[in-house]
Amino acid sequence: MKHLAQFVHINDYFDRDHLKHLPRLPVGWLNDRRVLFLFDEPEAVFRSVRRRQFLHKHAGELGSVACQFTWGGLQQKLFERAVKQQVESFHSHNSENLMLLSFDDIWARAEDIAEFFAIEDDRFLNEFPPRRPRKSEQFQV
Repeated sequence: MKHLAQFVHINDYFDRDHLKHLPRLPVGWLNDRRVLFLFDEPEAVFRSVRRRQFLHKHAGELGSVACQFTWGGLQQKLFERAVKQQVESFHSHNSENLMLLSFDDIWARAEDIAEFFAIEDDRFLNEFPPRRPRKSEQFQV
């Protein structure tokens, strides 16, 4: 996101605008803006937010209030179900203003991202950051 923000206006990197973890797209959003929705396997999302200590915050944003009052395997199951529902909700839209992109595909589809946002500056692709190892993979559940 930091790299993309150098070329187009994006939502707040630190989620101060509360747009990152919406359970579904607000009505009419795709009428006047481009939306890039990055998703991953629910298990990977769970490990990532748990490791960064955002589990309760993101569970609430995804609408899984019950997840905030549980722990262990039940909490994980509830959170992963909320993530799956979010992904399904975004996938239900059919719009040229929505790009759905798996986390693992970001680097292979950098050209598609540039095209989607009409970025003509060669620096976007030439300086696209390399993929780093994922920290969440170190902490398997």
